[in-house]
Amino acid sequence: MPIDAADVRRRQGDNLVLVTAFLVSQGVEFAVIGGCALTLHGSNHVPADLDVVPEPSLPNLRLLFDAVAGLGSIGPSRPPTTAELATGTMVTHITPIGAIDIFLERGREEYASIEARAVLVYVKGHAVRVAAIDYVVRLRARFGKDAFRV
Repeated sequence: MPIDAADVRRRQGDNLVLVTAFLVSQGVEFAVIGGCALTLHGSNHVPADLDVVPEPSLPNLRLLFDAVAGLGSIGPSRPPTTAELATGTMVTHITPIGAIDIFLERGREEYASIEARAVLVYVKGHAVRVAAIDYVVRLRARFGKDAFRV
């Protein structure tokens, strides 16, 4: 029986959404942006990766990177140094589930405003903070990505 690539991609998208619940269960504070945010807002969009903006405190970032490391890694991986966490723009971690993009700079500059307008979406009983839909749509448009589809 041939493998249905669209079905595989949908399942990967579902698993990326489940990762958000896992991160919350580990005590990580973050907001979901990007394609997973569209999905969590009710779109039929199938995310290719998980984009998160973390609360920028060092203890939270360490907790986040420990949790992400617990998902496993494809290819070489090392935790960012304290200096990289304080000055870096973004870190991508490739897991067996899919890529997780961690927007460090956006966290330092925008987390408080993203959090203030975010909505909580429950995934497997865990309250996942998701950026407001207008923020997600504006951000995706800025990078030439598709808009919200229901």
